[in-house]
Amino acid sequence: GDAAALAADFVALDFLPHDADMAAVVADLSPQLQRTTAAARNGEAGAMDFQAVVGGLSAALREHRFRVPASFVSIIRALAALEGSATALDPSFQVVTRAYPYVLRHLFQDRSQEMRWVLKSLLVDASGGVRWDRLMSGLA
Repeated sequence: GDAAALAADFVALDFLPHDADMAAVVADLSPQLQRTTAAARNGEAGAMDFQAVVGGLSAALREHRFRVPASFVSIIRALAALEGSATALDPSFQVVTRAYPYVLRHLFQDRSQEMRWVLKSLLVDASGGVRWDRLMSGLA
């Protein structure tokens, strides 16, 4: 499912060590993903708050030696600062929600094998069905 794919991505991107116990990571990651997904579907304020999502993932995976690689630190800091500035001006602004269509368009345009895999993992469920809600939110 999504937790297993995200765990594999975290290993590939060095957020988790290559010797991480993947079954345990997925078990700890799944509830966090379910909470975030449910909150987003229910339209709860802050559900797609970038800092809250990163914080929740860090807390859920701390015992698995989750770490932010140096190459991502400045990107995460910049996104957090932008989110803070944007929400100071408009408290209802949600960086993740606003960025999703841009990210999806980028994935559609990038022809690399890695990006094709990411796009498929975002838009196709385990049974091969299209995740229409994700596709439509990216086109809005």
